[in-house]
Amino acid sequence: MSSPLFCLLVCVYWKYYEDKFKLASETELFGEIFHLSLTKYSKTHTISKTQLKQRCFVNYSLAWKGTREGKLTFTEKEITCELEEEGIEDNVTVGDVVGLGFLVTIVGHSKEGLIYSFTHSMFQQLLAAMYVKEINKNGTYDECWSRGKSHESRQSMENVCVFLAGLLGDQAAPFFDAFGRQYKALMENENAPIECAYRCILLVCRCLAQSKSPHNYTHSIVSSLSEQKRVFLNVFRQDLADPTLVALSYMLESDHCRKNKCHGVIQSLLLSNFEEVEGCGLQRFSEALQKCKWLEELDLCLTTLSSNSCGQIMKAVALNRSVKNLSIEVYLDSMEEGAILTIPKALETKRLESAEIICSLCEAVPSKLQSSSAEQSCR
Repeated sequence: MSSPLFCLLVCVYWKYYEDKFKLASETELFGEIFHLSLTKYSKTHTISKTQLKQRCFVNYSLAWKGTREGKLTFTEKEITCELEEEGIEDNVTVGDVVGLGFLVTIVGHSKEGLIYSFTHSMFQQLLAAMYVKEINKNGTYDECWSRGKSHESRQSMENVCVFLAGLLGDQAAPFFDAFGRQYKALMENENAPIECAYRCILLVCRCLAQSKSPHNYTHSIVSSLSEQKRVFLNVFRQDLADPTLVALSYMLESDHCRKNKCHGVIQSLLLSNFEEVEGCGLQRFSEALQKCKWLEELDLCLTTLSSNSCGQIMKAVALNRSVKNLSIEVYLDSMEEGAILTIPKALETKRLESAEIICSLCEAVPSKLQSSSAEQSCR
């Protein structure tokens, strides 16, 4: 638990639900804390279900509008205007909306009254996702995948997508269909940098992992990606997590590409900047790579992997029967000698049309390891 907020939430949840504690995903954790807060509020306030729903929806709507615009603060007047737009200003006040506990007063005062913000940006993103789920419109799903215009709103909108995938559960098909539309538009835009495609694919992996029924949506996602001959999946350290690799495994195991090979399929996959991670993700990915029947070209950049992790991936490469062209890049100053040695060992009997192993050296690498690795790279 690197985040103090996550640690606090787990402690709070444990206090009230120790007998049935189960932390399955970010969405479940934040969702449980949300419902716990509403339960405690209902016990101390005489309020009908309709009134509670109205007050919640205003919080949802504010969170969504703030996330779209990259806003973290809201004035008293803005909340009043939100009540008027929803047509519930007669029986719900600003105090009622703030009283739920998700908005807090911050230091400062404007001409438009007190200034409020959500208790944490991730709660704002969760409530924004609840708004999108509540209105259930394709156009809003498309807007989520477009991820906003500014850097701040783009990061926030990505978290909204992840929460939304978890909240929708078995009803997420329209949401993942919207990914297909947005990804196609992105690839047709000649001015869009390739990094946008990287992040878009990583995001759909995160969403798929958060979904309660990932197998139900893998076909739709792979169908969207398979319009491109070559899929670049740049995995940077801050994005690489166990759930991302597990979701990618579902995609590798999909039969869509193999069954539709004559109609244009994903033929190539590039995975760069692997980092050592805890959990079953790397093992799960290796198992899927071994079984994948449609991948023809594979580029791997293996960074700081242990001997065991690198061995898992290279064993999968060796046993995979579809890959014909292989490129591997290794950073010798960042890898154990045992990890490097797994590469030529795995490829001794591998039949390939082309193979490229790129070794990067630096002065920090022992000369013995340099000469050993240089010899292996020439085999």
